[in-house]
Amino acid sequence: NLFAGLNKNPFIADERTSDIFFGAAQDYAINTNIYLPEGYVMDALPKNVKMINADTSIAFMRYSSYNDGILNVQYSLKLSRPFYPVDTYGDLKEFYKKLYEMLNEKFVYKKK
Repeated sequence: NLFAGLNKNPFIADERTSDIFFGAAQDYAINTNIYLPEGYVMDALPKNVKMINADTSIAFMRYSSYNDGILNVQYSLKLSRPFYPVDTYGDLKEFYKKLYEMLNEKFVYKKK
């Protein structure tokens, strides 16, 4: 989250009085390999998910796997439109709420 600038949800206000302009269409892809120390294994992985907003202009995907001591996590966030009118704020706020819940889900590992 930190490296992509997705560390804080920008859409937390109950109401919005202006349109939302991202400046350009955006496409984030984050791929991470984490090597677990000897003697540790993954206990639980969050479910793999794909989430698309109602008008299909925003898509989020999370995929994770664990093999041979290596945790692989992939995130993809695509915003195909740079502009969202103020009357779509409620849907955008709800999408981002779910997005940040998924970004903040824990990966649980344990000692063998």
